[in-house]
Amino acid sequence: QLKFARHDHETLSAAVRGFTQHFGLTQVNAVGVLPLYHVSGLMAWLRCALTGGTYLAWDWKALEGGGRPVLPARAEGWLLSLVPTQLERLLSSDGAVAWLRQFRIIFIGGAPARPDLLEQAAALRLPLSLGYGMTETAAMVTALRPEDFLAGARHSGAALPHATLKLGSDGVIKIESASLFRGYYPAWREVAAFETTDAGVQPALGQWQILGRRDAMIITGGEKVSPVEVEAVLRGSGELRDVVVVGVPDA
Repeated sequence: QLKFARHDHETLSAAVRGFTQHFGLTQVNAVGVLPLYHVSGLMAWLRCALTGGTYLAWDWKALEGGGRPVLPARAEGWLLSLVPTQLERLLSSDGAVAWLRQFRIIFIGGAPARPDLLEQAAALRLPLSLGYGMTETAAMVTALRPEDFLAGARHSGAALPHATLKLGSDGVIKIESASLFRGYYPAWREVAAFETTDAGVQPALGQWQILGRRDAMIITGGEKVSPVEVEAVLRGSGELRDVVVVGVPDA
């Protein structure tokens, strides 16, 4: 069922403030290849607009085909947001790696990234930032800093200053944040913590690892199995172009 999450100037600006504080930025300059109707595309533009930075819209198909924009020198550098499939395609394109190395931060989100893809990016010294967020939180509420990624971290980072994450007794993530949505249109939502359907763990104090949607867990032989983890192993074999793992009833 299609839902529209309500946001306003307070929730969106809170997300931008938390983002800039987390990464130590005073001005955001970004190349936008994600559509503005997607929260990651919208927030990339909004961060630039609210900090007086430069937003450079670029067509993804042109980028994939080798047409890469020249990035003017900026004191704060440039940022880029990609989904894992886009990163994978760019890494197989001539000259793309050198272009990607110009960025201060490359955000990877929208779907879980395969472990082998992350290791390939790390070997190429690309400044990736893994994170966790959703439309209801105005994009990311946790993020891994690129220096930590290049040092070997593969989790979703720490909570941004404007957000607090907690784990329920069932392992489901609850979020308190000034960037939380105001409700699903046409309803309004009271200010309160938002219980997601995502399962997570904390590998260390202040760090977050997202395991996937709790309602997607497969119960087999009394064990809870995350299809995302199984998919990652199968994709990492190199034998499959793509894969989806689902549970089916079995007597």
